[in-house]
Amino acid sequence: MPVHDDRKLFEFLMLEGAQAGLSWSTVLAKRENYRQAFADFDPETAGTQSNSVPTTTAISDAPSKNLKNQTKITCIDHTRAEETENYGL
Repeated sequence: MPVHDDRKLFEFLMLEGAQAGLSWSTVLAKRENYRQAFADFDPETAGTQSNSVPTTTAISDAPSKNLKNQTKITCIDHTRAEETENYGL
């Protein structure tokens, strides 16, 4: 069934990118951490947290600190910015 919800599409895109080099069980175990770090998968606000703190800083300050691959985090943030700019997500 096609998905048209921007948040769900953004979540799929993020988790697919996070899966590179990891098992799906590992990625799904970190899903809630990604949800917290990326504003509940809202593509419009996921790039920043409260007070315009960059996502990478917010993740490093997160209580779980389970999201460690800075390259993947940066890639997700850049993808979010591009998708928002180009497709109005």
